[in-house]
Order: sequence, then structure tokens, then C-alpha cells
Amino acid sequence: MKKYVCILGNFLEVKIHEIECERETDYFVWINGSRRAKVSEWDNYFDTWEDAYSSLLKAAERKVDAASVSLDISNKVLDNIKKLSR
Repeated sequence: MKKYVCILGNFLEVKIHEIECERETDYFVWINGSRRAKVSEWDNYFDTWEDAYSSLLKAAERKVDAASVSLDISNKVLDNIKKLSR
């Protein structure tokens, strides 16, 4: 059966690979005799390319939102530092 795996590598590498798995349960897939979690820190397996794409898009949006919040906080700290006086 076909599955789609999302790869988020270093240095902006983003890929969706179509793979063939031998067996599947609710939480695992078997590829070349090796059991792998469907959802993990490194790989996520999906039934369709569209589901894989949607997952990647949502993950990237969450990272952008978190970075935006961090930037806002850093800018406020910078402003507070600039307001300091002796």
C-alpha cells in the first residue's frame, strides 16, 4: 500500500516521498520489514499526498507564528532597554 512521508531536513529541505509499506496499524507502518511510527519527531506518514502537504503547511505556519511572537517580545525588550537612563 502507498503512503506519503514528510521529510523536514536541515537547510530548508522539505520533501514528500511516496513509499510502499507492507503492513499498517493505527500507529505503525512496516517498510522493508522495519516497524516505524506513523507520527514521530522525524517522520510522519499519510494516506494521501494532500494530507502530507497540509501537515507540512500547518507545521510551517506554526513555526512562523512562534517566530513572530518571539520577534515581538525581543523588540519590546529592545525598546525597554533603549528607554533606560542613568
